[in-house]
Amino acid sequence: PDFLAMARQHDVRMQLVGDIHVLAHKKRSVPYRAGGALAGCWWNPRTNQLCPDLMPQGYLVYRVRGEKLEQFYKGLGQRVAIVSHRVGAAWQGQVEIRAHLVQPQKGERLEYSING
Repeated sequence: PDFLAMARQHDVRMQLVGDIHVLAHKKRSVPYRAGGALAGCWWNPRTNQLCPDLMPQGYLVYRVRGEKLEQFYKGLGQRVAIVSHRVGAAWQGQVEIRAHLVQPQKGERLEYSING
């Protein structure tokens, strides 16, 4: 059978696709999320290892809780990943920004400042 028929038959709810060098989330009959690339853009030295969406070399980290899927992008060598609102969207009113500290050390804190 084709993919959609197979997905319906086996209750597939999400496709996880990797290594396309851009982060993407498409809502379709069976939605998919695509991750960045561990390789970055090594073949083009002018990119400074950044992918076309300006993300560094890295990968998505997923957490599944029941029906809820959460994810954040972890750049190689980065210990802090900032999860913010839509890129380019104006900030108005109250805005939630989340950060993930990867492999925190005992007593380590994450500090931030806004506007300096």
